[in-house]
Amino acid sequence: NPKPYKTESGVTLIDFKTGTGREVYPGAYVNVKYTASVALPSTGYEQSIYDSVKGSGELFKYGNGRSIRGLDEGINGMREGGRRRIIIPPNMGYASGGGPVPRGAGGRRKLNGLIDKMNDEGGGSFVFDLEVVSVNSDPGDVGLYTDDVVTVSDFEKVRENVTRKTRRDIGVEGMVGESGVLEPDRR
Repeated sequence: NPKPYKTESGVTLIDFKTGTGREVYPGAYVNVKYTASVALPSTGYEQSIYDSVKGSGELFKYGNGRSIRGLDEGINGMREGGRRRIIIPPNMGYASGGGPVPRGAGGRRKLNGLIDKMNDEGGGSFVFDLEVVSVNSDPGDVGLYTDDVVTVSDFEKVRENVTRKTRRDIGVEGMVGESGVLEPDRR
């Protein structure tokens, strides 16, 4: 049986199969297949699926801060052919911004409903059963991804910088607080 590994941020990783191909690295285009679900306390943590990508998979750029933090962290270190379950606590899930977001309206409605239930119940987890199909270099990469090891704090810093730049570019000086209200920038 595979042994779970819990990261410092609370993301749990369970490797079902260790890949033997190229390793995922920041700046690479990664093709993945996955099933995404939410596990809630009220259901005994039974998984409720809200999105699935099978067939030839879905391509995304790893390490650019556009995936939910727990997924970025969970994919780190995987290789082509690898299969892993990534169990993500709420604070490392969609609250952190990013995707993947289900393509269809029905899937997005289901995800929103499950997030509402997580909030109502005060707990739960996002669960991704993921397979890395391929790792491909970006021919347009200009060397922005040079770190050999990317940590959670590295991702948080990138997100902070991108958010700050975006707010400045659109003329919003401030940030959205926990209440969802725009507050003055106090940095």
